[in-house]
Formats: sequence, structure tokens, C-alpha cells
Amino acid sequence: MAKKKEEADGPHAGWKKLLYGASILISFVGSLVLLAFTFLINDALDKTRDLTLTSVEGIQGDLAALDNALASAEQELNVVNDTLSGLQGAFTPLESGLEKTGDSIESLADAASSIPLIGSTVPTAALKEASGSMKAAAAELSLTAATFEEHKTTMGELQSKVGEIRQTVSAQRTTLAETATSIQDVFGLIKLANFLFFLVVISMFSMLVINSAAGLL
Repeated sequence: MAKKKEEADGPHAGWKKLLYGASILISFVGSLVLLAFTFLINDALDKTRDLTLTSVEGIQGDLAALDNALASAEQELNVVNDTLSGLQGAFTPLESGLEKTGDSIESLADAASSIPLIGSTVPTAALKEASGSMKAAAAELSLTAATFEEHKTTMGELQSKVGEIRQTVSAQRTTLAETATSIQDVFGLIKLANFLFFLVVISMFSMLVINSAAGLL
């Protein structure tokens, strides 16, 4: 019987068993190395993802701070614009009052100078000078009011530009939020692909172990 079994196994039976055993050992070692490599890749992916998301969050924080600053600037521009409107509204009746007062003083001086008995006692020249001063002050107020209108126009343009910048910042914040979600999805897919690759190679090693074990039996 022993002789028949030795003939069935052949002269290379010992080498076959050694090679089968080496195949099983290599499969186990390869599986362990692959497992460690898979964990290392996942750890590197997690760190890279976290670092990238931290950078994105930092940019989002900067954009949020910028948006708050722009909102404050917009409010301050509104206050300045309202103040200019109030001053302009106050200057209009004042200008009209000064103009009318100047006209009244001038009329009084003309009337006094036309009466010989009164004209010599009333300082008509001083009255006319005061009238001219009143009218000059009214003209200055008119120019100032016009300047306020120019300032209001400038404030309106600045408000429009600030509003456009805020819209741009808001769009960038939305884009960054979508980018952060996409980054998480991409790294999730990479980790899934890495895990599937691990399963495929482990399956190949398993088949090698099974075939080698079958050869030893």
C-alpha cells in the first residue's frame, strides 16, 4: 500500500507540499499587508479630507465676516443718506426764509429812501447791505443743498455697489457649501473604492489559500 501511495504522489510530492504551504503563508502575509495598507490609505484620506474641509470652513468664516462688515457698511450708508435728506429738507425752508427776509429788508430800504423826511434818518445803505448778505447766505445754502444732492447720489451708488458685493459674497458662500458637500462625497467614494479593492484582492488570496489547501489534502 505504501508503495502504491508513493507512486501516486510521485517523486515531487514533498516539493508540492512545500510550495502549497508557501502559497498559503504568502496569502496570509499578503492579506495582512493589504489590510494595513487599506487602513493607512483610509487614514490618509480622512486627514486630507479634514484638512481640506477645515480650509473651506476657514474661507467660509472669512466670507461671513466680510458679509457682516458689508451689512454694517450698508446700514451706515443708509443712516448717512437719511441724514443728508434731513439736512437738505431743513436747508430748503431756511433758504427760502433768508431770500424773503432779504427781499423784505431791501423793500424797506427802498421805501425809506423814497421818503425825504425818513430817508435821512434811516440807514438805508446798511439795510441794503444786510439784504445783500441775506440773499448771499440764501445762495450759499442753495449751493450747499445742491452739494447734499450730489452726496446723496454718491451714497446711492455706494449702496448699490455694496449690495452687488454682498450678492457675490452670498453666491460664493453657497458655492463653498456645495463644494464642501462634494468633497465629502468624493472622499467617501474613494474610501468605498479602496474597500472594494481590498475585498477583491482578499478574495483572490482566499482562492489561492483554498487551492493550496486542496493540494495538501
